[in-house]
Amino acid sequence: MKVCIFDDEVMAIEFLTHQLSKINGVEITLTSSTPYLDHYHDLLKNIDVVFLDIEMPEIDGLALAEQLNEQYPHIHIVFVSAYKGYAIEAFELSALDYLLKPVKLDRLKKTINRIEQQLPLNSSINNSNKHLLIQVLGPLEFILDDNLITNTIQWRTSKSKEVFLFLLHHAGAVLSKSRIVETLWPDIDPDKGFANLYVNIYNVRKSLKQLKNFITITNVDNGYAIKLRHTDIDKQLWYAFFKKNFSLHDAIPLDYQHHLDMYKGFYLEELDYIWAEAERFEIDESWVHHAKLLADFYFNNNDIEQASRWYTTIIKRRPDDEQVAFQLMKLYADLNYRMLVEHQYKDLQKNLHDLNVSMDTTIKNWFAEWQRQFYT
Repeated sequence: MKVCIFDDEVMAIEFLTHQLSKINGVEITLTSSTPYLDHYHDLLKNIDVVFLDIEMPEIDGLALAEQLNEQYPHIHIVFVSAYKGYAIEAFELSALDYLLKPVKLDRLKKTINRIEQQLPLNSSINNSNKHLLIQVLGPLEFILDDNLITNTIQWRTSKSKEVFLFLLHHAGAVLSKSRIVETLWPDIDPDKGFANLYVNIYNVRKSLKQLKNFITITNVDNGYAIKLRHTDIDKQLWYAFFKKNFSLHDAIPLDYQHHLDMYKGFYLEELDYIWAEAERFEIDESWVHHAKLLADFYFNNNDIEQASRWYTTIIKRRPDDEQVAFQLMKLYADLNYRMLVEHQYKDLQKNLHDLNVSMDTTIKNWFAEWQRQFYT
């Protein structure tokens, strides 16, 4: 394991070097009290771990960590600090590794052991010929060439996962650091919020290290942007298809159906993010609208099986939708399925009663007339 130490205090470098020399398999390749990355580019390409002082007069350690993560994402960073309480609190919150000065040997060994377990990379995942699909319409999933790899991504904390998804939510845009902090840490001191952001960006990059050929987080104009290569997001594919200005008659029904089937649940389902609510509602409304169009298309073209399938799918999501329930009743009536007509009517009646809503008189009158004709 090749190690680098950045610290403005020479004595601190010497002490940490002494402690690391007691651990087998550690090679100290670089030490410096003037952490200018451009000076050490060739060396840093082959470094495994950087021990980084948080407080240095020429550059803040957190800012330097960002530079390291962006330029050398393979490097593991261990922060070293004598104090700075708010930063330590942030590290503990995000489970980022750090050491307190003076560094104790036992604690140092645990850190080295933890890093050793993370060093091997799955190079096959990062094959640039592969294609990644990120599913956000429903539970979050990562699919690489039709293989589900979600379980290979270990989020250090739930907040790190949220930081990634917030950036993905705004894919293609640069988000200022202040906007991210105000959205994700609205109730804490701004300094602590920025410290939390730096740490969580670090965590995100480490969690996605195996996907570095597909996803990168970059610093842009005092903000962050997510860059995707050989990667699609199902939400973007969804929007690209349904925002085309065409009628269903101009589209291939199976293609239309394929894109509707991409909707496997609410946007970022099971993740209670306030910032996602507006788009969650918008996408769900869009799905219902287009699913109705497809169901009506099949109904009007006498494809009863497909019409029934889509009306039933909609009613499972929207059990109080009177018009869809009414269409199903009429469809079942045409097929002479008495029990299904009555079941659908009673279900709608109960669902509307639970909402304290009166049923449309048109549906009531139709049902009464249908019963009269059926039973006479």
